Amino acid sequence: MKNKLLILTTILISLNGISCSSSIIGHSDGPTAIYIDEQPDFLLRKGLDLIHEIHDLANDSNYVKYVATRTEITQRVQEFASANCQSDYKVFAIDNLKPFTDYLSRIAPSLDSKLYERLYRSIPALINAQSGSTALAATSLLTGEDVFHSNRPEAPCIYLYCFNKGINCLVLFIPQSERIVQAYASWIINQQLDCIKGPDDVETFFKDVLNIPNIHIKQLK
Repeated sequence: MKNKLLILTTILISLNGISCSSSIIGHSDGPTAIYIDEQPDFLLRKGLDLIHEIHDLANDSNYVKYVATRTEITQRVQEFASANCQSDYKVFAIDNLKPFTDYLSRIAPSLDSKLYERLYRSIPALINAQSGSTALAATSLLTGEDVFHSNRPEAPCIYLYCFNKGINCLVLFIPQSERIVQAYASWIINQQLDCIKGPDDVETFFKDVLNIPNIHIKQLK
């Protein structure tokens, strides 16, 4: 019952644009870092750059001291801070979000399609809510955003990064007009992710956790 309440609360927060996280937009070039992609792994690298940003945030003792009001939350943040995000990780791409759209439509059948973007952004929180309030609170403090120019992706897509020690991060890419792409990164917590070895495991994960079947998964790394 508590997890269901957390999930419903997450959706309401997303629809109202309320955020209790600290977001990062852009990189050293300014608030709207602009890039033109040339390499096939451009999005993978952009996602990894954003993960490094929120990893640095988890290692910022002053920030953590200010925002983490409970010991349990601080401990969760420290787990993210200890992650090795430089090597030995897997990356899975989900380039068709229609199964997610169908799922979100079941949750809110009368929802205006213009709000799908907000609901896409709620996917990490929907996952984290099932691990309890501490997991949801800790991950909400460590989210990141970026804006850049790119010809890809042509439609919203998700990259799942799986690191050692059961540390995982989900990056959502949403293309806008004039080749502008918005990216959102969030740590995700779920014990089932500790067993991810290949695309089939990722597909099973989303089916078990969010009841979303028939997802096409591609392993990029």
